[in-house]
Amino acid sequence: MTPNTKIFTDLLKESRAFLTVSASEYGAGDKAAKALHILPDSMLGILVRHCETVACAGGLLHLYGGEQLLTRSTKSGKLFSELLFLGDLGDGGLFAVSRIDTAIAKRGEMLFLSPGALNFEPMGIDTAEFIRWALESREETLKGVWLTGEILSPRALKKHITAKLDLLDRLDMLKTEGDA
Repeated sequence: MTPNTKIFTDLLKESRAFLTVSASEYGAGDKAAKALHILPDSMLGILVRHCETVACAGGLLHLYGGEQLLTRSTKSGKLFSELLFLGDLGDGGLFAVSRIDTAIAKRGEMLFLSPGALNFEPMGIDTAEFIRWALESREETLKGVWLTGEILSPRALKKHITAKLDLLDRLDMLKTEGDA
């Protein structure tokens, strides 16, 4: 088991009460990962290879894997954008990852399209950080922190995600120290 597979599996176990996971059909996830040139042992690769969709935080946030990711990012079998559409919010926000270095984002950087916005904006985090945050999100957190009816800025979203990941890292460190 690779380190990312263990992290992903542990996240699914710890958050199972808050997630609805639909498994990818046998071989479909591998086909999607190959077609989209996603490393199989990366956090994104594990999501794509093993899950079709993951509904997080009581269904407020959806992640795409397997055929869902392939369908949303290709047309007639060809990639139609420099973005992979990785997930969405119940209110219409859209998450994507940049496949190449562009003027607005580096390769592998997450982007967010706010409801009503015209352009994606960089979030300043990578896909692994985004997936970890999404799997650990709770409905009350999303509703209370940033699904308040206001247009969410990528900067505010990055600040929230970074703070949450820092807290989780500190809790993991305390847990490890307590186990020693």
